[in-house]
Amino acid sequence: MKVVRITRKNEDFYLYMGKIFGSREIEKITHDRFYDDEDKIWYVIEDRAAASVKKDIIKNFWAEDDELADAVLKEIVSRENIKGGVLPAVFQDIYRVNGFSVSEYSRNFVEVTYEKD
Repeated sequence: MKVVRITRKNEDFYLYMGKIFGSREIEKITHDRFYDDEDKIWYVIEDRAAASVKKDIIKNFWAEDDELADAVLKEIVSRENIKGGVLPAVFQDIYRVNGFSVSEYSRNFVEVTYEKD
């Protein structure tokens, strides 16, 4: 599985992201809406996982399964200077496995923090 790093400026951006932006199923799972903000960097496994980063914060996160979630999160951590974010609680075990501290934020979201070794 290949994780692709893209921004809205990429020619193929909406080929990768179009179905994700329009998916009510993803919104049900994450309790979050994904927007194509100009300053976000996206990490995508086509039609199967997506996460966005803005500055040093993960803004959106979704994957079809734990293996895909793990792959996307590992790619983000390896390429970005991530501090944390407020993310869907449904993936909190994956955040922990990848070295994030996790605390309750609301019913559907957790706050994650990350410090590189």
